[in-house]
Amino acid sequence: MIYDVFISYRRNGGFETAKYLYDWLSGKGYTVTFDIDTLREGDFDKALLSRIEQCTDFILVVDRHCFDRTIDHSVKPEQDWLRNELAYALQLRKNIIPVLLAGAVFPDGLPKEIEDVKRKNGPQYSHEYFDSFCNKLKEMLHSMPRNNYGVAEKKQTSRHGAPNLKVKCNLDCVMYIDGEEYGTLSAGRLQKIPLAEGEYMLEFKGVENESDKIIVEKFEMPNKDKLYNVDLKAKKEERERQEIERKQIEEGVDKKRALKDRVEILIREESQPLMINLEKHFILGRKKTRGLKQKLFERLVQEQRKDNYSQSEYALHAEELLKVGSVKFKMLKVEGGTFTMGATREQGSDAFDDEKPAHEVTLSDYYIGETEVTQALWKAVMGYNPSEHQGDGNLPVEQVSWEDIVKKFIPALNTKTGRTFRLPTEAEWEYAARGGNRGKGYRYSGSNNIDEVAWFGENSEGKPHPVKEKDANELGLYDMSGNVLEWCQDWVGKYNSDTQTNPKGLDKKTSRVLRGGSWLNSERCCRVSHRNDGAPDICGSNIGFRLVMCQ
Repeated sequence: MIYDVFISYRRNGGFETAKYLYDWLSGKGYTVTFDIDTLREGDFDKALLSRIEQCTDFILVVDRHCFDRTIDHSVKPEQDWLRNELAYALQLRKNIIPVLLAGAVFPDGLPKEIEDVKRKNGPQYSHEYFDSFCNKLKEMLHSMPRNNYGVAEKKQTSRHGAPNLKVKCNLDCVMYIDGEEYGTLSAGRLQKIPLAEGEYMLEFKGVENESDKIIVEKFEMPNKDKLYNVDLKAKKEERERQEIERKQIEEGVDKKRALKDRVEILIREESQPLMINLEKHFILGRKKTRGLKQKLFERLVQEQRKDNYSQSEYALHAEELLKVGSVKFKMLKVEGGTFTMGATREQGSDAFDDEKPAHEVTLSDYYIGETEVTQALWKAVMGYNPSEHQGDGNLPVEQVSWEDIVKKFIPALNTKTGRTFRLPTEAEWEYAARGGNRGKGYRYSGSNNIDEVAWFGENSEGKPHPVKEKDANELGLYDMSGNVLEWCQDWVGKYNSDTQTNPKGLDKKTSRVLRGGSWLNSERCCRVSHRNDGAPDICGSNIGFRLVMCQ
């Protein structure tokens, strides 16, 4: 079964309207699905998300109390199915149509992953003028009704009567025709597009990252229906392979050039007598030069080992290994410096407004936790484990509020260790996540490939994971993207373009900063510049923290 329309609603307030829409759309030839009443078999959550993936249009029935659970911090995100449905539809760039019931509005304080729904247009629902409402709704649908044989009819557009371009691809993508966005295509699903005869420029871009142009090519449309199979997966893999090879070649050339230059310098410094006599004893000189180069090369290897040893020694002096009971934890030194905070170039179009403007910040040295605080460390300090997901002491602690950390845990830790700990400022957190003065400009903390460094919505299997299972960033810090959100010291506030030194945030507001994304979030929310926030007294199974130690 292929579904055209998915209807999302709250049972207390939206069910009756959702049922009217279901019956009307089904009667008009659309294939419609909504919630548990049409999901009788298999895993409910998997089936639900699968149907959202299939649909072209996503209708959201908004009643007056639709988002009460969503903005109620006592309700865990994973328990709010309407929120999860809407977040997934937004992530897949579905055609979202909010249907507003009488008195319904979008409230302030919606979570970041669904706040874009406010920008969507939809008709005001009217039971009294139902036909007029339905006509408006039909104009906004991208899907087409089907005949008795299940075949979609042609959409009444400016290309009415044109042949159909039948597109099928093997990756979710956003399709553009002559630079104009057509919409999101789901992998494996045949999409019919009425398209007049002629030449077009077709583009297919990544769903999450529009700057990721998988393929751009000219296409000649004949005067009859044409099937267009696009192997995006192979093209993307080939492009990525070529990029890796290019970087490997460049790195290899750079290393060879550096080694050659260094050898030549040493030859000039240590073999002047030999070089002077080369004209007189050419053959002998050449042999001696070869021997000298070999000896110098061996010496370079020894020097490199010495350099590595020196770096290891430096690392020992640039970190503090601490212990509470039998639990050890490491604090790494971050050398201060100046960096650009916020929506920098590599964040592209994924950056939200609250990440702007990008601005210059200067920080002093500080120590920060190598990992998020683990359940083992919390239990060693506090004597209990508040986390929802337990079983491994190396799992990050969660279900802890900002107030729990600042008023209870940190004072107890300071007493047990004789050191002074605190939460990082938002600027300290982002500087460390970007790799400090060793940063390479990655989108995520330590890589442009999120799978290398983060547990997030698409690979976490719906749970947090033990720390240090993914790669570290340039400073040796783990899980700064994904796993659990991390509390910061600051009250959340708007950025400005002023240069700042050791900023501390606002004096007082209602929410504290949360950073890094979590096992529950999308890629977009795990970027190094992405901001989140929450009331100081809330907690969740995807919220933890990382420590800073004062020198």
